Amino acid sequence: MLVRRFEEKSAQLYGQQKIKGFCHLYIGQEAVVAGAMSVLRKEDGMITAYRDHAHAVAKGITAKAVMAELFGKITGCSKGKGGSMHMFSKEHNFYGGHGIVGGQMPLGAGIAFAEKYKGISKWHEELQTQAITYKRIKLPTGREYSFPYAERMPWGGSSYGTQIKNYPVQGLATADIVPLACIKIYKLMNEQKVKSLLINTVHDSIVADVYPGEEVVMSKIFDQGTASIIPALDEYYGINFNVPLDTEIKMGYNWLDMKEINHD
Repeated sequence: MLVRRFEEKSAQLYGQQKIKGFCHLYIGQEAVVAGAMSVLRKEDGMITAYRDHAHAVAKGITAKAVMAELFGKITGCSKGKGGSMHMFSKEHNFYGGHGIVGGQMPLGAGIAFAEKYKGISKWHEELQTQAITYKRIKLPTGREYSFPYAERMPWGGSSYGTQIKNYPVQGLATADIVPLACIKIYKLMNEQKVKSLLINTVHDSIVADVYPGEEVVMSKIFDQGTASIIPALDEYYGINFNVPLDTEIKMGYNWLDMKEINHD
């Protein structure tokens, strides 16, 4: 109801030429944003196209701040610089309002990617600070990496930044996560009494020789085994792994003839 009344008033003021420039209304589409908001949490981000008054209000920006933006006032949610098509509020995780048709789509994908992997970004910062302060990095699993010449750089980063952010992460993957996955998978294979064999690990991959006829059960074992890694890290090392752990299962007669297995 608030959105409809807001848009009706906006249309009236635009007709009176009190609102300048563009004024794209959302009348008749209120149910769409209402449905979207019903499944969003307060901390979730939102990005949209140029009919964004309703989304801004629905996301929690006050109607007064949105109307001030339409009037080009400094008290508007975009400081009066965005107008009808470019509402924005970092406080409310609302990222616009974009005037170019479809322009919000790649931006939204980037925002979602950053949100998904923000735990890794935070971890990278912690690793960097640890390397600069103590000249070494110690993982929760006990492994240490020495960086005797690590220094804070003028732009806020560090010397040896690539190594600091890469080596410990890769080490955790290949020397801790993969072995844990192997243990979990091996136990499940014994429980299922399969004839297939675990034969190798390559970097962050696990290779199995699957006995004919056991393709389905082995793919399920790998699914279950890799899914148990997050709680296993907490169980063995006390690591609260708050970053996504993506896995994929492929089968084939050789490396050039692999097809992804999907149980969804």
